[in-house]
Amino acid sequence: MSETIIHSFIRGVDKALVLWLLDQGPRSGYNLIVELQRLTGERIGPTLMYTFLSDLESNGYLTGRLIKNGRKIKEYWLTNKGRGLLEKIRELFQTSLSDMLMDVFAL
Repeated sequence: MSETIIHSFIRGVDKALVLWLLDQGPRSGYNLIVELQRLTGERIGPTLMYTFLSDLESNGYLTGRLIKNGRKIKEYWLTNKGRGLLEKIRELFQTSLSDMLMDVFAL
């Protein structure tokens, strides 16, 4: 039961982690998959990752560029709009988690 809850929680924050990783610098979709697995212990499938990246790109939150390094690789960068979204997520987590922890420890 507890592993199911942990898995669900990680699935809920994986998209925020993608934005955070892209805020650190440009990355390929494959690199994002590898880093998310390293950070969370959970593997995100390529279909899920590339669909999310495509949605972010089409909504102006990131930009992608094909680079050639012996093969075609698309690297992604956060735009200013994407950094603004990440900041809103940070504020939400900070406020919500802080309030929740204060309530829990006040009991």
